[in-house]
Amino acid sequence: MKLLFALFLIAMVACAWAHPDKRGLWEDLQKEASKILQCEATLDKAVCLDCCASTTWIHPTELTACNTACGILP
Repeated sequence: MKLLFALFLIAMVACAWAHPDKRGLWEDLQKEASKILQCEATLDKAVCLDCCASTTWIHPTELTACNTACGILP
């Protein structure tokens, strides 16, 4: 587990110091994660699922991730 965490930290630092044209990938990831958090912030499963369905995602798997994140809500 410590090794996985260390690799994650190294990847984060590498993304932060990446060449400017590569930084967009990190920013896109942050924006997409914030969309999922905004949907989860509704604290209602049905509203969260509607939020996920109405959001424009960069990749279709992000919709699946959002719907899965909504699955833990009451």
